[in-house]
Amino acid sequence: MDPGPLGSFDDLDALLAASAADNSAAPDSTAAPDLTAPLELSTVTPELAAALSTSFNATMTGQYLTPNDTLQLSCWNSNPNLSSVSAFLRFLQPDGTLLIQALTIQQLTSDRTHNIATLPQAEGVLVGIVMQPPGTATYRGQCFVAVDILTGSAASPVTTLRLLSDYLSSGFLPNWPDGVLRSATEGDGFHTVYLATNPPPGAEFTINQPAGTRWRVYGWGGILETSSTAGNRVVQVTFQDGPVGSGGQIVFLASLPAPVTPSQFAALALGAGMGPVSPSIDAQAGPLPSDMYMVLAGQVFGSVTGLSTTDRWLGVTVSVEEWIDV
Repeated sequence: MDPGPLGSFDDLDALLAASAADNSAAPDSTAAPDLTAPLELSTVTPELAAALSTSFNATMTGQYLTPNDTLQLSCWNSNPNLSSVSAFLRFLQPDGTLLIQALTIQQLTSDRTHNIATLPQAEGVLVGIVMQPPGTATYRGQCFVAVDILTGSAASPVTTLRLLSDYLSSGFLPNWPDGVLRSATEGDGFHTVYLATNPPPGAEFTINQPAGTRWRVYGWGGILETSSTAGNRVVQVTFQDGPVGSGGQIVFLASLPAPVTPSQFAALALGAGMGPVSPSIDAQAGPLPSDMYMVLAGQVFGSVTGLSTTDRWLGVTVSVEEWIDV
């Protein structure tokens, strides 16, 4: 509401006259604004006024490369169904052209050995890398990838910078520059089960840890079928780093809580954090350490005192979390 003219007036006529004069001096609110007049920042702080008067420059993260540099994609893989991996690169050329390049490893092996592909570079700025989705179901812990910058001659290149290293999976695509550099034994591994080949009667089972892996063992199970031959069978399971007979070291020696008697089809199990359970001689369980690691291509094998030549092991498995150890 308009408060009216300011001041003191002797009578109503004087007030009305002053009010009319005040209204005639007010600007016309219906007039079009003058868009050519400069904007006056009368209510902003000096700091904001200075910021608004500053020119803005767009910036982005990038890695300058020269013709003496080579990009190398490395992969260590345990997935037998994965035959190739690819990374797409965003490369800014000196003339401002953005080039998309593919770096691909074909005929990928699944024995956890080092697979590589290289791509020589021209002068420019590398502004982004992203791994492409694997062509088959792949889980964390199965396919470790890295991208490095190599500098120098092809005969003796030197790794000068690692840009990307992490596990590639169906649900996660490592990238740069926003990704995190991780080692192959960092974070969650691949949860899997290894099945022993059933040994002949009277022989112990053996499960070999593949070379280039790190295991966290959290479960073991199997069936010991005993014959009618007299005598108890005392069951132990050995978890060992390194192969038997060549300087390997025992990580843990597990014992089942009760002997297995003749003519049994005994279901046996070991589990991390599990207490001894022996409800009957043909179904029993024992404990494993909660964090038990095997790192030297070791073995899991049976050691049964009193094993008959006609006793046999069936369906022995070990459950592990597995990393590729590079």
